[in-house]
Amino acid sequence: MLAHLFIPLLGYSWLASAAIDFSDFNACPQVWLKEFVPPNCDYGSSTQEAIDDDWECLCQAESFLEQSAQYIWEECGCEELDSTANTLSSFCSEVGDPIQGEDTYIYYGDGFVLPCVDPSTGSSKLSVADIAGIVAGVVGFFALLVAFLQMAVALEWIEPQYEPWPQIVKILCCSSIQVENRKTRKAKKQERKELAKRKKEKEELEAQRRQDLEGAPPSYGRGWDAARDMQL
Repeated sequence: MLAHLFIPLLGYSWLASAAIDFSDFNACPQVWLKEFVPPNCDYGSSTQEAIDDDWECLCQAESFLEQSAQYIWEECGCEELDSTANTLSSFCSEVGDPIQGEDTYIYYGDGFVLPCVDPSTGSSKLSVADIAGIVAGVVGFFALLVAFLQMAVALEWIEPQYEPWPQIVKILCCSSIQVENRKTRKAKKQERKELAKRKKEKEELEAQRRQDLEGAPPSYGRGWDAARDMQL
């Protein structure tokens, strides 16, 4: 008799304190969402008010968001993380406490990297070697493209005026040519200043010499000048 009474009471107690319902999420994320629910966020799901309280608490629980996102990314992958972020953002918006967009949850999951990259493919943060490889690949591609176009011109597949290499050289050399032109103009300007300065000095010397000659007594030959100097 007591057992018959106890079972319904146990069932009622379980309903009154039922766990938060994550049935709107896919199966894999559900495991980790349930795993990291803070105890203080489970108000029971017997009423709509309790459900709203649950979600309002979850949407403010940063540890729940971070931990669940990280494990969903590691164990379920990017597609599930994106789906979970979308659904979670919708739930949080309904209770008036939205998380900072879906990207925030994805950030929590894959280590602050967008777009999301599955852990099996490695992080999307590029190393120096990765960047160097990408640059080398791009340069190699353009080199092959230029070589192909040059060959096409040589074989008369395309018109000579479309030959790419002279245009590329012109573009690459343009900046250096401009720098050299500026240096040349500056040197010529400085040279003109020096020539003008020397010319002015020469004119001043000529003027001084003429002035000295005009102020000197007339000369009657070397002998007369020597006798005059002795008398003076």
